[in-house]
Amino acid sequence: MIEETKYPSLWKMVASFTLSLIEYVKGGQPVTTPVEYAKRLKICNACPHLKRENFRCGKCGCLLEFKARWATSSCPDDPKRWDTAIQAKEKNEG
Repeated sequence: MIEETKYPSLWKMVASFTLSLIEYVKGGQPVTTPVEYAKRLKICNACPHLKRENFRCGKCGCLLEFKARWATSSCPDDPKRWDTAIQAKEKNEG
């Protein structure tokens, strides 16, 4: 039986979003390239933590349309899915 992913508490979601927003603004509001954004969304789409009804991350509660766009953001899973999948693909192509 697959265990349903639950959102973190409201407090944790607010804290996570606030920290991500601060990092994004301090970094000059960098965004990913369209290719990187598409890769991140594809990875999220295959993730078991994805809350499909509103396309939110079940690990941090963030709206993925924003989190995946901000270049300063990272996947909250362990190991981080974005970094792992993208690095593996680059290694295989190189």
